[in-house]
Amino acid sequence: KRRTLCMHFLNNDCRWGEDCRFSHSRDELREGAPPTANIDCERLESELITRVLKVPRRQAAALMTEATRRLLTEASGGCGVTWEPEAARATVSGDPFQVDRAKQLLKRLSTHCNWGVSQAKIEGVLRPAERKVAKLLLAPMATTLRQVAATLTAAKPQLTIGSGQANDLIVKSPLMSRSHAVLEFVPSKGALYVVDLSTNGTFLNGVRLPSHSSGKVFVCHGDELLFPESKELKTEEFGYMVNLEME
Repeated sequence: KRRTLCMHFLNNDCRWGEDCRFSHSRDELREGAPPTANIDCERLESELITRVLKVPRRQAAALMTEATRRLLTEASGGCGVTWEPEAARATVSGDPFQVDRAKQLLKRLSTHCNWGVSQAKIEGVLRPAERKVAKLLLAPMATTLRQVAATLTAAKPQLTIGSGQANDLIVKSPLMSRSHAVLEFVPSKGALYVVDLSTNGTFLNGVRLPSHSSGKVFVCHGDELLFPESKELKTEEFGYMVNLEME
């Protein structure tokens, strides 16, 4: 059976006629093939939905970029995304799955960006990529603190911080808890997170972290990890600048 349609036949200039080794019949090519059904385009269009999603106004300018729009469209499986920075809102459209996925992703992104917005954070949340190693250097912002370097892997994914002697990083201060905070590397997502375990709080870029029961927060290169130094909770310089490299 001839399985390819003759291109010369389509152009009405085949010189081989019945002896042509290519088919001159579309019906011949369809012979034995499973039946096909017409696509109901009206039904597909009726399944498309549109939702308007709010974005924190203080994040709108930094989040609503063309690069973020492309990442959100890709991560949601093809959802249409339109930014409205002045109104601090996004309009997303697609099938119910795509729209729900876009809604979840945008909510997760804006939540992590409460502690600072950067392109590395946006890409890390919307396009996670597996990494095997996180090389971490904590550069002190106060003379009373010491520099710490660590390599986190699947076998050793955490760096513990606190006043207790069992911690990887011991920080002495009247308001530091024995187990104060944990930096946690998740290789499958290629991400570093910080979890607050303390009573008096841990701060990322000047904003207090939620309690450990509320979840963990994405950490990027250049972030400032800060701790309370006095009863007034002044944290401007008592902490570390995070230097991070993933492999």
